[in-house]
Formats: sequence, C-alpha cells, structure tokens
Amino acid sequence: MTRHKTVNLDITSRCTLACSGCDRTWYKKNNKTIPKNDMTLEEFDKISNYFERVQFCGQISDPIFNPDFIDMLKMCKDKNIDVEVSTAASHQPKEFYEKAFDANLNAKWIFGLDGFPKDSHKYRINQDGEKLWEMMKLAKSVGIRVAWQYIVFEYNEDTQLEAYQMAVKHNMEFILIESSRFDDDSSLKPEVSFTQKERKNDFNPKCLDGSKEYGWDYMGNLLPCCWGFQTDNKPFPHLTKDKFHISNINSMEDVINSKEWKDFHIMLKNNPENAPDICKKYCGVRGGKTSTRTTMNEIQIWQTM
Repeated sequence: MTRHKTVNLDITSRCTLACSGCDRTWYKKNNKTIPKNDMTLEEFDKISNYFERVQFCGQISDPIFNPDFIDMLKMCKDKNIDVEVSTAASHQPKEFYEKAFDANLNAKWIFGLDGFPKDSHKYRINQDGEKLWEMMKLAKSVGIRVAWQYIVFEYNEDTQLEAYQMAVKHNMEFILIESSRFDDDSSLKPEVSFTQKERKNDFNPKCLDGSKEYGWDYMGNLLPCCWGFQTDNKPFPHLTKDKFHISNINSMEDVINSKEWKDFHIMLKNNPENAPDICKKYCGVRGGKTSTRTTMNEIQIWQTM
C-alpha cells in the first residue's frame, strides 16, 4: 500500500486552556457549542495506515487529552510512522508525560510556551508555564526531539533573544511565530510586525503550492488542512459527507479521485473568491504563510526593525 506524506489529526475536543486568540474562546463568547468527542483508537489505526507522518495538531483542542493518545503514539512507533505532537496544556501529571515520551521516543513534540515560563499564561490562560518547561526538559532528557514554539506578543517581544538562548542551552529547536489571530485593537499585539513586508495582498493557499495535506477532525470529518475544524458553520460542506467520514474511508484514492476533492482544489486555483472564509483568513493577507524565526541572526534582525 502506498503511503501518502502527511495527515493532520485533531483527535479530541478537549482542552484546559482559554487562549484569547483561539477559536475555542470565540465560540464560547458567542454562545456556540463545540461538539464533544474523541477520535477512537480504531479510527486512528485505520487512517494512519495511509500516511508516512502524523501531525497531532490542536486547532481548538490539545491531543494529550484523548484517552487513547499514548496508545496512538505506540501504534505509530510500531508502524514506523513519523510523529509530531503540538501541545500547550499543562494539566496532566508528570507520570503521564513520562509514559507518553516513553511510548515513542522518535516523536517530535512542539510545546507552545509564549514567553518565559512564568509569563506564558498571559496569553495561554490557565497554563502552568513553569510546569510545562520542566516537562520540556524532561522530554529532552529521555531523547525526545523538542521544539519551543514562541508566539510574539506585546508582553514578550523584548525577551525572545533570552528565550532563544534558553532553548539553545537545552538543545531545543526554537520557533518564533507572529500570529495571524490578532484583532487590530488587541492589547496583546506586538508593536513590530516582522512579517509585514513579507505578506502579499493576494490569496495564496498552501494546498496549491505542492504541499497538499489531508486531515480529519475528532468528529471524523475530512479536512483540507489542520485549520479547517468544522463546527456549526461547516466551512467545507462538500467534504463533510458520509462517504468521506473516517470510518468509511477504504483507501486514500477514495478521497483523491473524488469529484468533491478535485473540484475543491480547482475552485481554489481558478475562482479563489469563492473559497471558504477560513481559507482566506489563514492563507490570505492576514494569515499568509505564518512566518517564523529560528536563528539568532533572524531574531536580531527583527528586533532592530
């Protein structure tokens, strides 16, 4: 069986944080209900067979709260599937992290820690940043690949150099990001936009540049990428069909060769004005290609702008 490159999976509806820029918070403020569910181990087993790499993403949730998460990590190890975990929550005991790390020592973990550990809660509401930092160091101590993801805000834009040095000291990758989720009047918005000159005024969806990906959310719905979490507004109604549900997929050709999948990408290419708003937000002018800075020189250049 031919394996495709990458699948993005949102495996649970659960999260203990209340990040102000997260869609989860927006839904709550607007009295909208997020359906509660977890991807089952059986569903994960089935869909993971078709891919070389699994990204456990957390668009509005955190994968560590799926009850079968550790077994999913073990399954990927047994199938020789590369794994990337994105997490920011800190509300699991140390014993959980020890078991999770041990389940798949080849996995890469990306920890969302925005600022010094003591300050990250200013955006990541409810996060215990100092505990998460200890878990990051624990992961490194057992051989896990660790990346420190640092979103730039007003409160931490002057400390990223020191944070970078902390990461280097502990042999961690450092990823500096400017978020696309700020409102213009947000009190968290940094003074300097280090991607301002890089962004284009056109719509340039990443799934047309050769990096086409696939995804399923915890309700079993097919997505074109990890940003496409579907709730009551269902931005991809043509893909939210029973035949594309994770439990009904018998091969990736069921998706790739379908009229719906082909028509969606033809529309993006030929009639981008008809693209769902979520595509325009995260692959458009405001979202663009989320810019990162991962070296000392790049960070210093940004600081002097």
